[in-house]
Amino acid sequence: MTQFSVRHLSRFVSRHPNWCLLLAAIFSVASIIAIRSYLRIEMDLTALLPEKSKVAQITQSALRDFESFDFMFAVLEADGPGHEPELKAAAEELAVALEDRRFVRSVTYRITPETLEMGTLEGDARAIAVLTDEDWAVMERKLSPEEIERSMVRLRGLLNAPLPRRSREKLLQDPLNFTEVLRERIKIKSGPLKVNLRDSYFMSNDGEMLLMVIWPVRPATDLAFANKFQDFLEGSRRGIFLRNPEWARPDKPVGKNFRVRYFGSHYEAISDAQVIKGDLIRTSIASFAAVCLLFIVAFRRPEALVFVAIPLLLGVLWTLGLTSVLVGRLTQVTMAFSAILFGLGIDFSVHLYNRYLEEIRRGHPNREAIRHAVKETGPGIIAGALTTAIAFFGMMVTSFVGFRELGLVSGLGILCCLASVLLVLPALLLYFGQGPVGVFTQRPMSTLGLRRFYFMVMAYPRITVVGGLTICLFLGFQGRGVTFEDDFRMLKQPSDEYLDLRERIEQHFEVPSNQIVAIIEGSTIQEALEKNDQLFSNIYAAETLFPLVAKDSLRYFLPSAKTQQVQLERMARQDLPGIRARLDAIGADFQIAPAAFDPFMEQLARFQEAAQVALQKNSMPINLASLARQENRALGQIAQRYIYKSEQRVGEEGKERWRIATQIYPPEGEWVSSVPEAFIDSLGVGVEPPPQITGSAILQQELRTIIMGDLAIAVLVVIGAVFLYLLIYFESFVRALLAITPVLLGLLCMLGTIKLLNMHLHYLNIIAMPMVVGIGVDAGVHLLQRFYERNRRDLRATVTRTGRAVLITGMTTIFGFGSLALANFRGIRELGVFSIVGVGFTLLASLTILPALLRMTDPKVPYEGGPGDTIG
Repeated sequence: MTQFSVRHLSRFVSRHPNWCLLLAAIFSVASIIAIRSYLRIEMDLTALLPEKSKVAQITQSALRDFESFDFMFAVLEADGPGHEPELKAAAEELAVALEDRRFVRSVTYRITPETLEMGTLEGDARAIAVLTDEDWAVMERKLSPEEIERSMVRLRGLLNAPLPRRSREKLLQDPLNFTEVLRERIKIKSGPLKVNLRDSYFMSNDGEMLLMVIWPVRPATDLAFANKFQDFLEGSRRGIFLRNPEWARPDKPVGKNFRVRYFGSHYEAISDAQVIKGDLIRTSIASFAAVCLLFIVAFRRPEALVFVAIPLLLGVLWTLGLTSVLVGRLTQVTMAFSAILFGLGIDFSVHLYNRYLEEIRRGHPNREAIRHAVKETGPGIIAGALTTAIAFFGMMVTSFVGFRELGLVSGLGILCCLASVLLVLPALLLYFGQGPVGVFTQRPMSTLGLRRFYFMVMAYPRITVVGGLTICLFLGFQGRGVTFEDDFRMLKQPSDEYLDLRERIEQHFEVPSNQIVAIIEGSTIQEALEKNDQLFSNIYAAETLFPLVAKDSLRYFLPSAKTQQVQLERMARQDLPGIRARLDAIGADFQIAPAAFDPFMEQLARFQEAAQVALQKNSMPINLASLARQENRALGQIAQRYIYKSEQRVGEEGKERWRIATQIYPPEGEWVSSVPEAFIDSLGVGVEPPPQITGSAILQQELRTIIMGDLAIAVLVVIGAVFLYLLIYFESFVRALLAITPVLLGLLCMLGTIKLLNMHLHYLNIIAMPMVVGIGVDAGVHLLQRFYERNRRDLRATVTRTGRAVLITGMTTIFGFGSLALANFRGIRELGVFSIVGVGFTLLASLTILPALLRMTDPKVPYEGGPGDTIG
């Protein structure tokens, strides 16, 4: 069937070149239109998870409801100490400039008391209502005899010092720093930061750096928003210096004594996208240039550049067009497809053009040479293309979307390059390849040193096989220790300036490397708030075993009515006479008069009265209605960041659904790619249903599980599909086994080399394993096709002539993937390195072990000695 189809194809392309070029032009125009209309670049990790993944569904649902959990830092950094006033003034100015609801939900840069000021019965009741178990533990510890005694020592020393009257009154108002707990609770929290508050600003201890936490309205994975957001941030930064010339340098508005920079996920996403785009362009150009140069050097004909370049570019263009229509996007994984196609697509041109030159040297006219070349090499080219495409399509059986999309895009790309070569290259040869021309056809074609390979195989087939297998098995044994690196951040390559900024931030502040988001759900706001309070208590309890940088919870601002009642009752039950007796007794030991404690006890009495009055009312001091009032507007806006309300239509009635998000920040370097199961389980204690958990670490953990589970399946499916096709094509189990043997040996050698180079598998370079299967089998197919051509068993022609084409195609593939090794994005760079190693070993096995096996297993192959047979 293949031979029959190829014969008809060879006649068509040799007789109707205009029709071939017209079809190519139509496909190209359609592809350009599709690319401009549909293609986009997507950086979202959830885009790589399968649709049925529970983690992906939770993450997508959370982003749909809450829009974003990402944050950015505005970093105000002085040239040295002594510039705190300028940094604070600049922060105030920048905060005003950032008040644009199109981009920023809120900005936090200082701890500022809001509307829950104490001093009235209502204000005191609110302050008490938001207290946590942690706060009560601190206050009860302050009221213990040991802490009171320590406070008395401090108090006596201060009272004996010359203090202003106002300071003395303030000291006596709260000698135990008891009410400071209340004051801290009514202040806005610092989100992901753990700061030591010398004053209300997020200022470093040395006064050289001030941080502002910016909460964007959209996540960093929304690249269109991220780019607009970056422009907005940069404009805001320039604006504050333009409005304050005294801060600006004479040459440009970047700050005379301090600088303003931005740090965070949105800038990282933009940087990654720019790096990947740059890598795509740079590696594509490098790959294309390298394979074209190799093509010219190998065939020594300048016009060969035209013959290879046009079909190759058209094949990539058609692939992008189909990708735009069928997939609609490129991701971190599928970005590598163009370099893959440049390395693989040229193979078809090499084999066809190589056979064309053979026919020209035999004296055939140009049109006949083209027809013979297509007819003789066409079956092998199609078989090689189909085995490679099958290998890529075999990756689609996995649940990992990254593998599926790369398999689809690359498989389609191989078929597009095959169609382009079979349609366009013969037409170009008809117009520009005018048959025998001068010294180019008179000069014998170089065997590229393959004659020595041939004589070695013929003279020492058993030594070649045993030596080659020994090396492969040794490397395969080494490959057992290859490990999987699951930190996605390690694949990135941020700029040195960005890394320096991160290092300076970490020197001044304790900031988390990632975040975990826990979401609870309730049918009413009070049900949701009660579950959220329980979740908060669970996090507080878990902190004894799992240290955290911070927890950002609605519980700080809006506890449930039940929790508020508990806190008010605790204050109402306080034994004030007992506290007074304890203070008087210990104070007497330090010669402090009882009257000194009167202001403090009066304040505690006011708190207790406020709690008792609040308990007699119909509603608790804080609720959504109270936060909506104008005087509480700022605190209400903060609370809205944690709450999502929707209405679902159920039959004829609407059903409310309330969701509340809590963000948990582990220390730097902790839980980067996985979260302890014990911690996740602890969050669900007493919460039904358990909270939904998401975050970058959860996503990476899911990716690792899916990839490691799918890898074996992908490799086995690819090998099985390729072997089945080889069985059908060769109609022989032995020949199919011979064709796939170099690939299996190449995989063993690749894994061993990875281990010896102390490299690791990760989300991107692991794709090289199924790819090498599809790419490497092409060499075996062409060698066996030539060996059994018309039943000649001509091993010399197989190794020196077809082997020449195989060597050239192998080198072009290596050069194609070699361009990926030039990428800045580590994931793509190592994909190139792994593919080079795998294809290189497969090529070597194809040109040594495979011919030696043919020599040993086929008795019809005679030994041919001769010139150059000097080995041994």
